[in-house]
Amino acid sequence: MKGLSGSRCCFYMGFLVGTLSLYFLRQVWFEMSMEPLVLGEGQDSSVAALAKERQARDSNNWRVEGAALINLNHLHHTGEDSRMADELYQKVRILCWVMTGPSNLQTKARHVKATWSRHCNVVVFMSSVDDPDFPTVGLGTGEGRDQLYWKTIRAFHYALEHHGNDADWFLKADDDTFIVVDNLRWVLSNHTPEEPLYFGKRFKPYAKQGLHEWRSRICVE
Repeated sequence: MKGLSGSRCCFYMGFLVGTLSLYFLRQVWFEMSMEPLVLGEGQDSSVAALAKERQARDSNNWRVEGAALINLNHLHHTGEDSRMADELYQKVRILCWVMTGPSNLQTKARHVKATWSRHCNVVVFMSSVDDPDFPTVGLGTGEGRDQLYWKTIRAFHYALEHHGNDADWFLKADDDTFIVVDNLRWVLSNHTPEEPLYFGKRFKPYAKQGLHEWRSRICVE
């Protein structure tokens, strides 16, 4: 009887230890299987929160008029003396139109939109087709180097027709261009937009008259 009692005791002890071990392993498996799901939900919510925050920030900094982005704030680094830059921002109004295409919006143009173009008074992205979400102006042309002339001519026509009174200078840029707009504004402050002026690099291998990048309003007219 004594041996039987000992065996029974060992049996119950083994059963108890096995049950507790099985319960513990089941809990570990459950937590591990739920962790990616929880992290996924956290990541999704974080992405959604960042997108919402960016949208709210953009709505405070941009005003959308048709396909144009009107800057509401002249950005500068915190703590710097921006009095001269802010004064020139009001006096020397620059419209920046950026030549792009549907395939470049998310790889190139969005970075222009998020960086240096924030210092332009007005920004317009010119493409071959309309994209109200970005937004872009559809010029009704094709894509490719053989279409650059007509895209440029139609872009200047659009800028003058729709925003001729919103800017003093019209800057043409590409979606892989980087410009320090405040420095450009300082250079232009020494000139009047009422004169037919244009500035830029005379690049003559392909065009005898050269290529130029920015023009006064009267020159565009």
